[in-house]
Amino acid sequence: MKLKNLWRIIGFSIWQLLVYASKSFAEYRFPKPEFTTDYTIPEPTQAQPVLATQPLWALLVLCVVMGLTAYFLYKRRSRIWLRVLIIASVLYFGFYHGGCVCSVGSIQNVAHSLFNNGSYIPWIVIAVFFLPLIAALFFGRIFCGSACPLGAIQELLIVRPVKVPRMLDSLLKSVPYVYLGLAVVFVACDMGFIICRYDPFVGFFRLSGNVPILIAGGVILLLGTVVARPYCRYVCPYSVLLRWMSKFSARKVSITPDHCIVCHLCKDACPVGAIQSPKPQRFAESKEQALTRLRWVAALTPILIVCGILFGLALYKPMEKNHPDIKMLNELKLLNNTVVKERDIYNRDITSAEAFLEKGENPDDLVQQAVHAQQKLKIALVCFGIYIAMVFIGSLVKTIKRRSNIEYTVDSGECVACARCYQWCPRQHKTEENI
Repeated sequence: MKLKNLWRIIGFSIWQLLVYASKSFAEYRFPKPEFTTDYTIPEPTQAQPVLATQPLWALLVLCVVMGLTAYFLYKRRSRIWLRVLIIASVLYFGFYHGGCVCSVGSIQNVAHSLFNNGSYIPWIVIAVFFLPLIAALFFGRIFCGSACPLGAIQELLIVRPVKVPRMLDSLLKSVPYVYLGLAVVFVACDMGFIICRYDPFVGFFRLSGNVPILIAGGVILLLGTVVARPYCRYVCPYSVLLRWMSKFSARKVSITPDHCIVCHLCKDACPVGAIQSPKPQRFAESKEQALTRLRWVAALTPILIVCGILFGLALYKPMEKNHPDIKMLNELKLLNNTVVKERDIYNRDITSAEAFLEKGENPDDLVQQAVHAQQKLKIALVCFGIYIAMVFIGSLVKTIKRRSNIEYTVDSGECVACARCYQWCPRQHKTEENI
């Protein structure tokens, strides 16, 4: 009954978002404005992303790739065919598409439509945002396995993966949660799309881009030869949503096609650390011990939420420097709201405040906008702090009841559907021989 209610909530939420977003679709149908002057709209200097010019075809390819991934992962259990899909995704969604619009960056578009009334969001963006999440509810993170070009290019470069120390791994896995929260805060407060701004791989796909970002992307890819999928595991904000959805997936990856014989051969097979080793019954806790730990977590919850709020407010000073209205207001205060003398604006760089005054704008309007932006930013940071506290509380809740299992199992939230563990299982090879 609980699972049925969950499906109803998810379906209703998706329906509401589609209805809300559809209100802005009408403005996309109208042609470009016609000017009465001789002005002509310039042609773009760069090719438009294929997803923007051929949305239906690109969406169809995305569905086909994810469908084939599920087929080769669960039905055929074939690592070879999954590698073929990985290469195809890098070529098509990466270099041919230019890496845009991707599901990772679509987080910002969806958040922008939710926090800004009347903002336009294309239907294709809604589709690429929701389809991998819906697929994760049925088959796990198959989008990460073959369809995502960011993950696919890292998968191809894994040479000799090493195991990241457990404490460091747990610490780094908290970064995507922080990144997701900050990305939503930036969008809600009209401070830009930071996921797209600092995407480390789009520059490679488009064979151009900012030099520091290209260097960062090269470092990540080089690191990915020994640390499997570093961006997917320790940076990608979309992986947070996929982890949540995969926990409820109907199908889950199993290392062996039938039953585990506990041969220990697959112990270190997973490069992303998704395999859980067997634990004897003596490591399991009683119900009373688990309830005691739960009471401690419940007692700490208000304290952690307060700490989270204080943490969010502590970010206000550095964050306000990135807001255009607040930044301009601070510049105006330095100018003491005096009218700037005439300057040759074509031969020198002027501040945004000086340009604002030279345009003859009313500073009082800017003050009202900046005050509203300050209030909005503080509220967003308080919510961000509560969100971080709840993430930490959730990690504590996961440790309340210690598990005990007699076989090697796969953590569906961490598994990226690469099928590397299949080739280590002797039961898998025996099944293939019988076929």
